[in-house]
Amino acid sequence: MSENHTSSIRRILETVFLKLISDGKMEPDRLADLKLRPPSNEGFGDLCSNCLMLLAQEEALKDEDNAALFIAPLKVLTFVQSVDVASNGYLNITIKPSYWFDRMVDLLNDFKAFEQSAATALKVRHQMVEVPQNSEGLTNARRVWNAEALGHLAVKLDCQLETVPGPEAQQAGFPAQAAIAKCGLARTKLAVLSNAPDFSVNFSPVLAIDASYDNPVFSLAYAHARIQSMLARVEKVSADGQLLHPISDSSIELNQRLEKQLLKMVCDWPDIAVQTWEKRDMLHLFSFLQDLTLLFFALVEKERPQSTDYLMETEKGGGRQLLFRAVDRLICEGLGLVDFDILEEFV
Repeated sequence: MSENHTSSIRRILETVFLKLISDGKMEPDRLADLKLRPPSNEGFGDLCSNCLMLLAQEEALKDEDNAALFIAPLKVLTFVQSVDVASNGYLNITIKPSYWFDRMVDLLNDFKAFEQSAATALKVRHQMVEVPQNSEGLTNARRVWNAEALGHLAVKLDCQLETVPGPEAQQAGFPAQAAIAKCGLARTKLAVLSNAPDFSVNFSPVLAIDASYDNPVFSLAYAHARIQSMLARVEKVSADGQLLHPISDSSIELNQRLEKQLLKMVCDWPDIAVQTWEKRDMLHLFSFLQDLTLLFFALVEKERPQSTDYLMETEKGGGRQLLFRAVDRLICEGLGLVDFDILEEFV
């Protein structure tokens, strides 16, 4: 499987920069300032970069058509629909709608290959983390559990994680055994890893298992349960338990705003895996999953799939079923990194 869209685009941007640096037209430290991210206004495109703004600051490049240096190689990418220069100087890139759907299908057909497409963007394949020997307080326990989860992620990304003894935190935090006694091991681990370290100091057993969409310990497992329930309803009226309607060209055009946002988030998983690995903190991955489930709940609230034909519509139903399955797959994969058994823990 080829590298994901973000990695491909970043590689092209960096290649142009490295050529300019080697030609003596740019200072080497400019590469560190290169940004590639979603634009503040989703109507501008799928990704934007400050590459042109950085080039404009170089004396040797002020008289050149800087945009052409990037637009031509970016348009060669088969999944790029358009590349435009915004009035504010940013380079805006729009991806073809079919790309997102095809990536989602790849995820469902071969998740291992989909996940390993992140490896093309990895700049660091060996990481070292310090692990305290005493994990009686949640602050230190968080570091131990974080290292364990990163170890699972390393296997998926074909990387290496090395753990070494490290100092204990000055603030031990809430007693780990007391938290586990009140919330259970799996829920305690997920609660502290899906929150910033200060949560371990000010830990609240009530907030840790609060049945709220804002609490990943509840929302991730609940989203899984909702998706399974809705897909089971679809399968009851399907003769063979497969998609009720075949996928057609029209079904890949999930053109509702929330559907498109959810589809694009699903395709961001490789980038999130890379970010989590490079930052060495599972908080990045669980923050992503929390945002994903909040978007899913917003879509469910709007469309009410269990009481409408939203998932069984002839034209779009098949694509929507795949979208829900993909969301569920990411939730299960993420929770698996912390050994959170959804069937056992969600009541």
